[in-house]
Amino acid sequence: MYSAVHRCTLYSAVHHSAAHDSTMQRSTVQNSAARFFTHFYIVAVMWNGMLFAFHVRSLFWRITPPDWLERLLDAVRAPTNAFDNGAELSIVIAQLLMLLHVTIRLYECFFVSVFSNTTINVLQYAFGLVYYVIVGLTLICEGPDMRSRGAFLTIKQLLDQWRCHHVFGVIVFLWASFHHYYSHVILSRLRKDKTGHVVRTTHSIPYGDWFEFVSCPHYLAEILIYLALALTLGGCHMTWWAAVIYVLFCQCLAGILMHEYYVHHFPAYPRLRRAIIPFIF
Repeated sequence: MYSAVHRCTLYSAVHHSAAHDSTMQRSTVQNSAARFFTHFYIVAVMWNGMLFAFHVRSLFWRITPPDWLERLLDAVRAPTNAFDNGAELSIVIAQLLMLLHVTIRLYECFFVSVFSNTTINVLQYAFGLVYYVIVGLTLICEGPDMRSRGAFLTIKQLLDQWRCHHVFGVIVFLWASFHHYYSHVILSRLRKDKTGHVVRTTHSIPYGDWFEFVSCPHYLAEILIYLALALTLGGCHMTWWAAVIYVLFCQCLAGILMHEYYVHHFPAYPRLRRAIIPFIF
């Protein structure tokens, strides 16, 4: 289940479905059902899997990627590159974590989420298809040059690059991913009966886990997921930090609007809950 305020930003529009008002309906020229959000994650899994395959082929067999991929990477990378040889493991782990993230989201679309009866316009749909393409490119754009003709790596050489920030990054990622997934499970249960059949698509007050502290724990968890990837990359991937800032801004904005929606529509809504950051915001 996705947020009721996806129309507030393009990011929330392609990540969280919602109740759709008459104003939005009038402004939508051509609509795609929110259930087509599944398409975004199908593209994300296929694209990030392909990028990972290109990267592994480059590392272990020095097979250069296609020219079109290098042109795309040149288009998104920062002017400076803090990475050098020896950073390959950081990129590999980050790619695997992102691939795991979008695979979990695809699973949720098929087996967990209960979507609202809402629509998104064509531009939002197109943005959703492009978003994870850009994210996948962002992860590897500052890595070691995949066009290098130097000696290929061995698995032992790759594993010898491990550092503490890899371990901490993976731990934070798994912790945030669990709460991200469980938040969607809690939301979906609000729309199902005890037998698992969908009985409603309207919003209700969620309880349990991080919902006891914030209105949008799935937004908080997504921010933590992106921060975990930044930590895995050693904190020196400047282009990825741009992605983190973007996600932070959009999720906080969507979280505020979602919190206001709950407070406005549910008089008995817990007053001590914050929007997205426990006890603070």
